[in-house]
Amino acid sequence: MPWRQEWSSENPRIDEEHRRLYRLMGHLEHAIVEDSRPDRTAKAIGLLCDRMAAHFDVEETVAAQADTESCTILRDDHTNLLWILDRLRAVPASDKGHRVETLREFMGALSRHDNDVDVPLFRMMAQH
Repeated sequence: MPWRQEWSSENPRIDEEHRRLYRLMGHLEHAIVEDSRPDRTAKAIGLLCDRMAAHFDVEETVAAQADTESCTILRDDHTNLLWILDRLRAVPASDKGHRVETLREFMGALSRHDNDVDVPLFRMMAQH
């Protein structure tokens, strides 16, 4: 799933990172489906988990400048997203179907997060 322009947060740093993460997820989905190198796929899943956690830390640091409630909402949503990624990391390489399903679950949850949480929050912050 590619990143969509309507998800622009009006924060260039966050938008660029979102584009990179969506590209990474697209490559990862392809790698899981092809599954020719399960060891590399497992490393890529680990990389995605680490990159998402680091990205969420940046977003939470930026959001903390807005207000406590917004930061709490963001942190709670990030916790849920990381929980899905932890489940993805735990899926055995031999269960390709479950890996694909869990990655797609994460991508859908992330799409909702970007649309319903990130975009309104960071656009509001850009106006102030």
